[in-house]
Amino acid sequence: MLFLIAFFAALTPGVDLFYVVRNGICNGLKGGLSAAFGILSGNAVYVFLSVVGVGGVIGKYKVFMIGVLIFGGIYLLKIAKELFYEKVEFRESCENDGLFEIYKRGLLLNLSNPKAMIFFSVIITPYLDKNALFSAFSLYGGVFCAFVLAAVVSGSLGVRKEYFEVINKISAFLFFVFGIRLLIEGVLLVR
Repeated sequence: MLFLIAFFAALTPGVDLFYVVRNGICNGLKGGLSAAFGILSGNAVYVFLSVVGVGGVIGKYKVFMIGVLIFGGIYLLKIAKELFYEKVEFRESCENDGLFEIYKRGLLLNLSNPKAMIFFSVIITPYLDKNALFSAFSLYGGVFCAFVLAAVVSGSLGVRKEYFEVINKISAFLFFVFGIRLLIEGVLLVR
């Protein structure tokens, strides 16, 4: 389940995904992969910080765990609603940068996005007692596969706006289900 949530979350239209797609279209497969690996490097940092930070603070205190679960559930329901009704606009503007520059921009783009840290923290938190490391790998594996797929498709096949609209609907459904689950777990933990 975590793998699928992360996979579709990464494929939802946003700054990171558009950066990968734009570089795939403009600079081919190598450009798309460079952008993807920059973003994935930032995601690796966020996953690590989520597991260490969340496990160290939130996992030890019931009140923090309840807060994260309820806040996370509401946050995911809000995102689900936005994704469901969002109309995708995709503009292509090409730059001719080197592969390392594309990688570096992807990394900085991702690290400057606080929504990524919130997303990873919220998704990993319910699994801290079970197996945080496996959960982190599942989550990161889904993100990894999504960004590499986006790079390959945009770098060799091209991308259509309709793909993003379908992905938005699937993501909205998954976020809705997972958001409800987090809310239920938070409420049950109060008892």
